[in-house]
Amino acid sequence: MTITVELLPTESLVLIFNHLNSRDLLSAAKSCKKFNQVIIDFLPIKYPSIRIDFQYLNYNKVQRFTYKDDRDFNILLETNRLYHNYILINFNKEHTDRLGNKWLQLFKKQINARCIRIKSDCMDLKQLSNLIKLTHRLVFVEIDGYRTAKMDEPLDDSDVASLPSLKHLKIHSFLDTSPQIFKIFQDCKTLKSISLSSLFFINKKIKSINDFILNQRALEQLELIGLDSHSALFSYESLNDVKFKLEKINIEYNGYSLNLEKFSTFFCHQKLFKEVKLALDLRNSLHHAHDEKLCDEMIRHIMTMDHLLSVNLLVNKCSLKDSEKFQFNNRSITKLVFENESRGNNNLLVSLLHCLPNLTHLELACDYSDDVLNQLPQLIKLKNLKITDYFQGLLKSIKCSEYFESISLQYCYTKNSGSDWLEFLRNNTNIKRIHIHHSIDFIDDTIVDIITSACPNLEDFQMTDSTAKNITENAYRCFQKNCKNLKFLKLTNKPSQMTLNKHQSFHDLLANVKCIISFYIICIIGFVVLVVLMWQGKI
Repeated sequence: MTITVELLPTESLVLIFNHLNSRDLLSAAKSCKKFNQVIIDFLPIKYPSIRIDFQYLNYNKVQRFTYKDDRDFNILLETNRLYHNYILINFNKEHTDRLGNKWLQLFKKQINARCIRIKSDCMDLKQLSNLIKLTHRLVFVEIDGYRTAKMDEPLDDSDVASLPSLKHLKIHSFLDTSPQIFKIFQDCKTLKSISLSSLFFINKKIKSINDFILNQRALEQLELIGLDSHSALFSYESLNDVKFKLEKINIEYNGYSLNLEKFSTFFCHQKLFKEVKLALDLRNSLHHAHDEKLCDEMIRHIMTMDHLLSVNLLVNKCSLKDSEKFQFNNRSITKLVFENESRGNNNLLVSLLHCLPNLTHLELACDYSDDVLNQLPQLIKLKNLKITDYFQGLLKSIKCSEYFESISLQYCYTKNSGSDWLEFLRNNTNIKRIHIHHSIDFIDDTIVDIITSACPNLEDFQMTDSTAKNITENAYRCFQKNCKNLKFLKLTNKPSQMTLNKHQSFHDLLANVKCIISFYIICIIGFVVLVVLMWQGKI
């Protein structure tokens, strides 16, 4: 049986293509019909796009050509090229009326459009409906605006778009949002992800939004961020109406934007979560003690989910007491991101670290008290640690397991001493990656010398969005002299714009050359042996 490209599983191709950038993806799409179809259908967001600005009547293609006169749309109409990814800027009635029916003609021929991003300061829903109905093969829709325009009459059934392939929908940043925007998408039953953020509704009756979410039987990802305080989502009468099983959820609760009690019940009925992100701000809660207890119960339920891999928690106040600490282990969770804005009470974090023995990635923004730091050596599989809001003396207190190899420090505004780095590297001898973000004069040449001398296995050192006035060329010499395995180096010194990116070390290059030479030597020896055997008549 001959194996051809046509027989390759689509799922495997999608996994492979996900690792390509836009340029490589475009090259792959041109190689054969099979690759082109998979990329268009499953990866439209990464496909090259065309950007149209309706206010200034110009458009930018991938090649960045720009036209600034009224002939722009005539050029687009005359070309036979079909685009898959559109970015529409200033898409509102005022600007499109000047074009007449040209913009409609443009999209009538663009039957292959898979992805549309729309940005407008005043969104006309009738106009939006006409656009969406023309591009019925859409897979991804993102709508970003300031407000929706006032309508003379509500949308009716003729404005509903038929989008059988739509998988992803994002709507955000509207001050005056009409819930009728969901009327356009009400027949979409195949959505896998929904993202709603910063929506403030004109009409407080948002039953249409609840109904819209409930109709998505294939929904896997849900994001609700910064919603209107009156949008009581998750106020379902019965959980039997919920047909989908989420894998990822990102919810921001600000004290009154959700029916927390019903949301907690809904949350506990979702059993397939792989990633959970919750921001729980109880400062505006009307029933503070009751809501604190519900939040604790939700977190407790999250930690017992069998398939969960990643948890991201932002809490404003924790009511967990010593007697209520978690008494179970969840071995499936490998990543924890925890931020405590109120600081002072670390009972929740200590309890989380205690019940997650298989953590490999940990990000913290909290009070780094002794009870928290004492838990780090117990995480025997921890490899990556990210610390936000660093303070002096913290570094020397960090001691992790033998597998620990990467540390990231963010917002470092306190000058650190060389002795702290020396103590840290003595406690953690296998460090391979050090990343420093948003720091001011956090390190200098002396500290670089200490780091490179005490950390010979260092492979990756980066400073981003940082200033280091006291770093000179001597720092580079230290890396060159002491770090033989270094593969990536980035130092930023804003006054002199000193930046170096070293993707492949000389030693790696030399190793590759040695491999090539060895291969050729083996080939030559094999050829000589073959000739000798043939001459002796043994072959």
